[in-house]
This record gives sequence, C-alpha cells and structure tokens, in this order.
Amino acid sequence: MDPVITLRQEHLDQMIAHALEDAPNECCGLIAAREGRVTALHRAVNAEASPYRFSIDFREQRRIEEAMDAAGDSLAGFYHSHTGSPARPSPTDIRMMGAFFGPPDRRPAGGPPSPPPRAATDRDLPRSPCAGARSTGARAPT
Repeated sequence: MDPVITLRQEHLDQMIAHALEDAPNECCGLIAAREGRVTALHRAVNAEASPYRFSIDFREQRRIEEAMDAAGDSLAGFYHSHTGSPARPSPTDIRMMGAFFGPPDRRPAGGPPSPPPRAATDRDLPRSPCAGARSTGARAPT
C-alpha cells in the first residue's frame, strides 16, 4: 500500500489563500501530519522571492520541523505554488523534493475551489530507474 496523507478542504483553502497572498511570487510551506492525517500547514518564507522558484531557509525549516516534533507531528511534505507554469512537477521540483520523498505523487482532493488546487503524480512523469520508489508524503496543490 502506498503511503498517503489525507488533506481536508480547510488545508486546501489555506494553501490557496497562501498562494494568492504571496502572488506573484511562489508560496511555500511544510505539511505536518500524524498517523497519515494532516494536522497543520506551516507557512514558510520563499527565500527566493521569485515567481519561478522557491527555497526555504534552512534555519526556518529547522525551526518549523522542531515545532512539528514538539507537537508530536512529522514532516509529511512540502507545498508550493506554480504561478506561471503547468500544474505538474517541474524538473527542479523533481530534483529538489525527490531527495526527501521520492517521485511526486497525487491523490484526488476536495471539491473545486477557485482557483482549483492542482498537484502532479508520478504517472505524469517520465519513468526512471528509481520509478519504483513511492512518496512518503503528499504533494500539495501547485
């Protein structure tokens, strides 16, 4: 069975609000979960301040992960918006996030808020020698 997390509509709404607030730059954040259920989203500052890429300062990421640990949660994934590119992982996304979780994965989520949340699946990507690896975290709307 594939590891999966469950996002509630409120989490999707929070991600969309974050993306709209940070536009035209990409927004980014971390997803906290416990026993496969998302417990919190942790907004992060896009250190790139760019509409084309994102990064999270390692000190901020550490602070957020320590707060997750203190709450009994674990890092389930990262989320970020795509402000001007297709709704699938970019080569940069695959390279950067693959080190944490393996190939991107997606599950259907929620109703159709506006703008609709989008995420990508490993089925959208070219196959590679590592194609058998599965994500241990969900990819959030991009």
